[in-house]
Amino acid sequence: MRAVSTDIVLVHDAARPFVEGKFVEELLNVLDGADGVIPVVPVGETLKELDGIDVVRTLDRTRHWLAQTPQLFRTESLRRAHEKARADEFAGTDDAQLIEMSGGTVRTVPGSRRNIKVTYPEDFELAQRMLDS
Repeated sequence: MRAVSTDIVLVHDAARPFVEGKFVEELLNVLDGADGVIPVVPVGETLKELDGIDVVRTLDRTRHWLAQTPQLFRTESLRRAHEKARADEFAGTDDAQLIEMSGGTVRTVPGSRRNIKVTYPEDFELAQRMLDS
């Protein structure tokens, strides 16, 4: 973040090799008045909260979304969020969470189910099939 000299910064997870160029345009269109914008997709399955192997409750999936990258931020907002996280010894799961925890505003745009994250061994098989099609 110290080396970034632009007013906005795009953060992308290299584990998402199928990002579509249209995302950047959509993110830019929604940034006005916010500290950041992220693509999201709805949770498509029933979502359970667990305690070990025991179900505690079923969550309302209409209120839960999966965050993707690329994520677009105002550089100064993201710098402040990183500084606050470091001072608080808080390790977030993405940069948008750091913005949230620092009191910033994060907006969303529709993501894409094709923008998969290659995390587990079976994801590599899916990615290969996507490349082959």
